[in-house]
Amino acid sequence: MSMAPSKELLLKITGTENKQPEAALELLRRQGYEAELLTCSDDALRKVNQIIFLLTNNMKEAVMAYDMNRRLVYVNPAIEELTGYSVEELKREHFICWVHPEDQQRMLAYWDKLFAGDSYENVVYRMVTKDGQEKWVEASWGPLLDENGRQVGVQGRERDITARRLAEQERARLAEQLQHAQTMECVGRLAGGVAHDFNNLLTVINGYCSLALEQVPAGDNLRAVIEEIAQAGERATELVKQLLAFSRKQPIRQEILNLNDVIMGMERTLLSLAGEDIEVILRLKASLWPVLADRRQIEQAILNLVINARDAMPSGGTLTITTSNITGTAQCANCPGGYLSERYVRLSIRDTGVGIDENVQAQIFEPFFTTKDIGKGTGLGLAMVHGVVTQNGGYICVDSKKGQGAEFRICFPAAATAGQENIDSDGEENPPVGEETILLAEDQREVRELLASTLRKYGYRVLEAADGEQALQLGLRNQIDLLVTDVVMPKIQGGELADRLRARLPALKVLFISGYSAVIPEQGRSAATELLNKPFTPRFFVGKVREVLDRQSSAARRILVVDDEAAIRELVRHILEPAGYQIIEAASGRQALALISEGLPDLVITDLVMPDQEGIETIRELKKKHPELRVIAISGVGGGRYLTAAKLLGADVSLTKPIRPQVLLNEVQRILAADK
Repeated sequence: MSMAPSKELLLKITGTENKQPEAALELLRRQGYEAELLTCSDDALRKVNQIIFLLTNNMKEAVMAYDMNRRLVYVNPAIEELTGYSVEELKREHFICWVHPEDQQRMLAYWDKLFAGDSYENVVYRMVTKDGQEKWVEASWGPLLDENGRQVGVQGRERDITARRLAEQERARLAEQLQHAQTMECVGRLAGGVAHDFNNLLTVINGYCSLALEQVPAGDNLRAVIEEIAQAGERATELVKQLLAFSRKQPIRQEILNLNDVIMGMERTLLSLAGEDIEVILRLKASLWPVLADRRQIEQAILNLVINARDAMPSGGTLTITTSNITGTAQCANCPGGYLSERYVRLSIRDTGVGIDENVQAQIFEPFFTTKDIGKGTGLGLAMVHGVVTQNGGYICVDSKKGQGAEFRICFPAAATAGQENIDSDGEENPPVGEETILLAEDQREVRELLASTLRKYGYRVLEAADGEQALQLGLRNQIDLLVTDVVMPKIQGGELADRLRARLPALKVLFISGYSAVIPEQGRSAATELLNKPFTPRFFVGKVREVLDRQSSAARRILVVDDEAAIRELVRHILEPAGYQIIEAASGRQALALISEGLPDLVITDLVMPDQEGIETIRELKKKHPELRVIAISGVGGGRYLTAAKLLGADVSLTKPIRPQVLLNEVQRILAADK
């Protein structure tokens, strides 16, 4: 084949003065195509020219060739989409113009190796496009040889792998997050187990101190000794509460809160804690959304974070507390997927202190981990904050660099408009005496003896059992009015024990006691069930016993659930039936009205947006015919408009989907208790 036709061929392919037809064919071979120089007619040359032109111009990957003077001699159109630069601009610029500054040194060394004759080698680097966009690129380059095997340049291809790289980084981040979560869960279980054992001991210590103080008169020297023991017991109780908070097993009493109100109520305390050398700035969002959380837990978490910030600024500084509403999508390192996608309320506490080394940030929420000097911290403060935030449905993350201060950001889901506040009895009045028979199941001898003596002191007949099997036999042979049982028991667990006894005594009332669990076990759950967390005083315990005995059973209370979604009706049934309520279902407003005509329920729970007849119209008709009927309205759409309308029509409570099981159960119990 003569050189003239070959020149013509390459000119048509590239539009350049390239005089190396073999180089172009070698480039195509390197890309996986079969190509060779043939002696052929002008028509055949035109066809070959057309095929090569189509092959290179339609490739998605950028294909390039440089001569030994490092000048661009060939490039296909894909390079413009990849880099944003035109072919003419690339001919004028060195290839390093699009390489990320942090990768330039490495890529220049790679480039030198190519022109020194190194064979093909893949490399990944970051590219900065003409418009400033950062991309990840996989490049595969090698020498360009002529027909004699002499290197006449370099050739290669580059492709955009940004999407793949980001997916790999996200997988790695999620794997690290999962590993950290599993570590925290294991440590949390350990902490919860330790707290359980300590609570048993503290129940005995604090309980007998309380009984001793009732018998030792004021002014007696022995009384001062007992009071010191009691104070030490209370301090130990607070320490155990921090362990329970971390393990998310602390008893929780949620209510609707405005975090601004919580912070303003603590303002004087916060200023005192910070000290004179630290300026405290409050930036509180007006019209902040409410959250559903435990006020005392949130206050303690804020105090711990403020104390940490103060300790990080020994020479003074600025402490900024900020609240804000989060809408749309916002980044959050510890959230599922790394983003918040719903309505959240954010609390931020930022200091200008020494900062936190990035190498230890993954450990700061672990119990007993501290960066403070020996004797200056227990290592439980941030662990408690993490547990409190998680238990209340929120997320916490930290943003900090050494020497640049730290910012802790807490995000809680925005709450519905209704909530239930649980208030502890002050226990000051003498509990009333009783004469009922109580089966007491507790495997810790000291705790069992203390509780049994307390109950007998107030007139109750007590049957004692050291394990679940013994308790079951006593319960089957005797007529009992109340079962008091630890949740965690040898041989038969507390929940199973309650269920098996209720098979013979359906109306049996149960009081669970626990130094570990914050919720009533699934087994044994009913409306005639209560949970009491250790440690507690004998007076408080006997008062709770009387409260459970006096509580009327809700087994006969009928609740009509109206929702066109079968899954929602089943969820409500799953929440309420274990508590002893009878559930009736209706898939529409019309069906609900027909069922009510056959018998009036004690409570109606209705969705507000349904086909056939909407909940708003259903509530209007129900209240018109039965104004005394109690109604809970639920809705997942409408931005509150439907819920507001439902309240105006007489709904007792309005709840927003997704339904929180404990909130719904609390509202049902509160409404029906008010009717008694």
